[in-house]
Amino acid sequence: MLACHAENGQGVGNFPPLWGQDSYNTGAGMSKLNKMASWVESNMPLGNANLTKQEAVDVTLYIDAQPRPNFNLQDHLLPRSEMGYYNSKVLEEKHTVRSNFKMFGLDVDTIRGDHLIP
Repeated sequence: MLACHAENGQGVGNFPPLWGQDSYNTGAGMSKLNKMASWVESNMPLGNANLTKQEAVDVTLYIDAQPRPNFNLQDHLLPRSEMGYYNSKVLEEKHTVRSNFKMFGLDVDTIRGDHLIP
C-alpha cells in the first residue's frame, strides 16, 4: 500500500487515493466491505496478488474506516415528483462510513479506536 498509494493513503501517480476528499465516496462499490475485500484478495498487491482472505479483510477494514466523501443519492436524481412512488424510494438511500460498517454489524469507532468518523 505504501509504495502505490502512499503512507497517507492519498495516492501516488496513477495509483488512486484510498481515503480523503479525493477518494471514492461512501456510495461506491469499493466502500462496501464485502466487495472491496474480495477485490483486494484477488488483485493486491498489484501484479502479485498474494493476500490471504483474512489479510484482505484487515486491509479493507483499515482503508474503509478512513474519512471519505459521503454519498447522498438524492443529490444525483430527478425530483421525487418526476420519479413516481416506486422509484422515489431510492431518494432515502444515503451512505456514510458509519452506515457502511453498521450494515455488517460492525462499529467503526471500535475498529478505529477513536470517535473521529461522523
